[in-house]
Amino acid sequence: MPAPIDAGANFSSVPVLDFALVDTDKPLFISQLRHALINVGFLYLSNPPVAPADVAALVEYIPRLFALPQEAKEAIRMVHSPHFLGYSRLGAELTKGKTDHREQFDFATRHETRWSEGEGVPEYWRLWGPAQWPEESLIPGFRATLERYFEQVQELSYTFISLLSEAFGLAPDALKHFYDTPEKMQHRGKIVQYPVVTDPDADDQGVGPHYDAGFLTFLLQASPHKGLQVQNLSGQWIDASPIPGTFIVNIGKALEFVTQGLARATSHRVLSPRAGPGEPSTPRYSVPFFQNISLDARLTERKIEFPEEILKLKEGRGEVAKTDSVNFSEFDRKQSGQVNLIGRVKSHPDVAQRHYPRLFAEYFPDGLPSAGKMVEEGRTLQYLYDLAQSDTRAPRVPHVYGCFLNYGEPLGTEYRVIEYIPPSAARTLDVWIEDGWCDEERQQRADVAAAKVEHLVLWLHGYPVPFGSPSGTVDWGIIHHTFFQTARRQ
Repeated sequence: MPAPIDAGANFSSVPVLDFALVDTDKPLFISQLRHALINVGFLYLSNPPVAPADVAALVEYIPRLFALPQEAKEAIRMVHSPHFLGYSRLGAELTKGKTDHREQFDFATRHETRWSEGEGVPEYWRLWGPAQWPEESLIPGFRATLERYFEQVQELSYTFISLLSEAFGLAPDALKHFYDTPEKMQHRGKIVQYPVVTDPDADDQGVGPHYDAGFLTFLLQASPHKGLQVQNLSGQWIDASPIPGTFIVNIGKALEFVTQGLARATSHRVLSPRAGPGEPSTPRYSVPFFQNISLDARLTERKIEFPEEILKLKEGRGEVAKTDSVNFSEFDRKQSGQVNLIGRVKSHPDVAQRHYPRLFAEYFPDGLPSAGKMVEEGRTLQYLYDLAQSDTRAPRVPHVYGCFLNYGEPLGTEYRVIEYIPPSAARTLDVWIEDGWCDEERQQRADVAAAKVEHLVLWLHGYPVPFGSPSGTVDWGIIHHTFFQTARRQ
């Protein structure tokens, strides 16, 4: 049952607005929108002008997307993209320095990057560019479906910003100057999976408390799980559970800034689903769409004059007493593109380290945080050996990586990642053997023959695997011993 419009300034529920009112009773819709913008910063939008058939098709694709072979997902990992687009493993993103327990794909509307090295253009232009897509043969029709969906939500976002302007007593095109020409714009989206938390003592942070950066976010909650929460003026967390046939719409920090705080950006978070009686046993899925503004926009360049009667509505709202979100505080000093780039660098330090080394050094002077110390393809065995030996306490690595190595390989050899297993997939030694990860008889034969047999070496969650030897080659005995010992720990 949709929640009614809450007349109080310190909200206790998220209001539901019916987009059909735009055609049947626009003044009522504008009035309800004004309340939601000023007092809540979040709203449900029912009957949105996005084809239900496209929404349904996208929802059906989502489990198939995450079920793709791991090697197909690894091929489009975000670390390969200077535009921060692509696949992120479980636990690869940070919010306020803390690991988010979600697996996701970042996509975007069509765009050819304007950035070119050595051309003297802003580095933040590089933030926008082509998305990485899974192979069409692996998931036929998915790209066309998502791009069709994005086009419709993009059009809705422009319509909505015009309605927002009217709600604040402005002309429908009053905010148009914050956008660029269509070929210079790009909007972003994610498809996110929050796995079920089975350990009652485990952290359930799906994504930590944060604000969105741009003007508007349109969220499709693509499964029946609760988990999204928004923070009211007194700091209480209010559930925004899924309502079929709706989008969640919320305000970003950039829009709050240009409206002088009239439109309220609200702190929000996601809790991963927990296993329990009456709770869904499947992952939570969501599809947020982030409407951007021009990369070059400086929000301080033009002050918008609002009617006095509108400004007085903000005065009656009260002040935020407590919030757990602190990001995106640079809008008063930097271009929008630079603010967004800084936010992405903080969230994805592994991507920043590869593509934005100057910013990475500025925001991570001590190197990758522990959650970002990932063993990556292309590293040499010497690097891994040194890392394993450098800290007996073991840097916490929230992933399991596997690589094939030959007995006697020089430590300068690069390796290739062959599989990724989330830490939640704890396995006994017997299960490892049954799954074909190790075959004791085969390994014994290989040991006797000292042949060119490939062996599986793991970098396990919390336990770096030392696999070097004084001879400067891979030592099979160390591999064998460490593999079985750490497998038992798992």
